[in-house]
Amino acid sequence: MYLFARRRSINPAHARAAIGPAVEAASRARDVTGLAIWVWNPVLSPEMGTVAWTTRVEHLAELQAADDKLMSSTEFGEWIEQNDSRFVGPLEDSVLQVLHGTPADQPGAYVQVARATCANGSMSEAMGLGVEVADVASRVTGLATLFGAGVTGAYGGVAWLTGAPDLAAVQAANAALAGDDEWRKLIDRAGHAFQPGVTSSLLRRLN
Repeated sequence: MYLFARRRSINPAHARAAIGPAVEAASRARDVTGLAIWVWNPVLSPEMGTVAWTTRVEHLAELQAADDKLMSSTEFGEWIEQNDSRFVGPLEDSVLQVLHGTPADQPGAYVQVARATCANGSMSEAMGLGVEVADVASRVTGLATLFGAGVTGAYGGVAWLTGAPDLAAVQAANAALAGDDEWRKLIDRAGHAFQPGVTSSLLRRLN
């Protein structure tokens, strides 16, 4: 399975007015492509001021077909042009291949995302540790954690995604990990297999 994300920055001058069109864009894109599309906004995270549209497919060709449908839809294109001023900068696309874990049918209200890049010469070890990290995190927190590898973007990029029903569950999960000795030792053991600069963000689902 592949997880696709398309991101764009919100125009600060239209911050309050941008969320409605962002959600509507997902609905319109769904009508054109037939794909389930979710809208996310970072909270308490460095990516504040951006919005992301995500979907899931089994094959990369499905993403290309969906993009072709959107590009050929005059109605969708005109609507996008009319609402373009709500956003600034280019679109940024990314694709993650899920290597371990199965996404829920419906994403949680929040998802915590940790991103890392495998260290040079440690790809095989990093992938194995990535799966172990996902398994331990799932067991300790009670929330399913997925592990995947980037198809596009920085070579060797990986990510862990953990869905949660609310902020209370996010807080409880983080507290459980922080207090778990097995988790701390695993992170210490895994550190050398990844490049410096691991990041973490929290996204809230808007639709």
